[in-house]
Amino acid sequence: MASRRTVVLIAALAGLVALLIGAAGWWWFSAPDEPVATAPAPVKLTGWQSGELGYQKVQQHLKSHPSPVLYLIERNPGHCWRCKQLHDILFNHPEMQNELAPFVKVVLNPDQNNQSESAIRKLPPIISYPALYLQNAVGGPVIPLRIVVDAKQIWVPRDAYTKGNFMPLSAASLGMAIENSSKLLAEGKAPDPAKSQQ
Repeated sequence: MASRRTVVLIAALAGLVALLIGAAGWWWFSAPDEPVATAPAPVKLTGWQSGELGYQKVQQHLKSHPSPVLYLIERNPGHCWRCKQLHDILFNHPEMQNELAPFVKVVLNPDQNNQSESAIRKLPPIISYPALYLQNAVGGPVIPLRIVVDAKQIWVPRDAYTKGNFMPLSAASLGMAIENSSKLLAEGKAPDPAKSQQ
């Protein structure tokens, strides 16, 4: 009796081993010979790109990786104390990293020896320094984000770019100004940049 059980057990184990070998063989021969190619992750420009070279680099990047762009036009602290004040109020705070993360960022400074003037000429006229501009797509309109550094206020548009109100300058209000301006750009309600800063 014990030997019959042993024979049945050995036969069951042999059947199980044969089944496993068959499954492994099927998997081996049915698997593709080459790994499936996956699309490379999009390359994200990090940090602030500067000068004409940075501007051109961003324009090339946008052709293959559409992203919204923020342009900051500033002067050296000796020429523009408001520029330093804007950094102290806004850009030097950790909570700004989340607000700025989706953007490709360009800083242009005519006081630097990096041909910033050439890139600045491609943007709407600057009324005062610092100036902050938003562009949703390459070749799309570039509109100013109105900041009054002395009063620590930012213009947050509502249903139209000229309709809105000033709010205390913070990461949250900058986020609202960018979000609302982006919506207006997407709806084709971009303002005339020459009139929007008056």
